[in-house]
Amino acid sequence: MPRGETQLDADLGVDTVEDPVAEAADEEEASGGFRARIRAGAGRILSGRALVLALVTSVVGAVLVGGAVPLGTIGTLLGVVVAAFVYGTLTDTHHYLEFALAGGAIGGASTLLGNVTLSLLGPGVPILAVGVVAGALSGALGHYFGCDLRDGLTREI
Repeated sequence: MPRGETQLDADLGVDTVEDPVAEAADEEEASGGFRARIRAGAGRILSGRALVLALVTSVVGAVLVGGAVPLGTIGTLLGVVVAAFVYGTLTDTHHYLEFALAGGAIGGASTLLGNVTLSLLGPGVPILAVGVVAGALSGALGHYFGCDLRDGLTREI
């Protein structure tokens, strides 16, 4: 039976239209082409939808907690930890890399904006690097502990 044709189509004698683009993609995946392997590997490592969700969640946490705790960059990083922790406890998916990237972006932006004069006139790159690393660790560790708590609460005894 040709691709795209169902049993009902075969019984009724209906011909289906072939899609050459879909067939080429299927042949490339079946043959293990370079692009197919890259797409499959990137899809397992990083999800674009999860990255956007992690970024939005982390920004909301950073704004809410960072606004409530007047500690500057420390409050922002605490917000990233809380947001990643809450996301980890509410879902059963693990997105450590996405939360590390989102936390790194927020930590770097917060450090850069919080120390604009020092960043522009002084040693800006090391300060920015510390903010990025601290944000990445905040996001990844917050998500890890949230997932760990969820796993502990839902596991059979």
